[in-house]
Amino acid sequence: MLAYEDAPKPDLQPGDALVRVIATSITKTELTWGETYTDCDGQPRIPTIRGHEFAGIVDSLTAEAAGVRVGDSVYAFSSFCRNGSAAEFIAIRAADVGR
Repeated sequence: MLAYEDAPKPDLQPGDALVRVIATSITKTELTWGETYTDCDGQPRIPTIRGHEFAGIVDSLTAEAAGVRVGDSVYAFSSFCRNGSAAEFIAIRAADVGR
């Protein structure tokens, strides 16, 4: 089931970029992908934010992030074990985005 609700900006981990999402997609079978319901340590993560393919603008960076700057237009396919891009913002490893 998909639902619209307010959510806080995601927390950044070392090496992350916070990206304001401009466009995203949800694959038609994505709701059945079990790996999207757990975090990177295999712990349950419900509710979860879907959508892993996106384009957006870098809003902020952690000190350890490299390869992009605030204001850069970027695109990426994000990790399944983190929340996705069907939101206003996504936290993603800066090394995983393309300019």
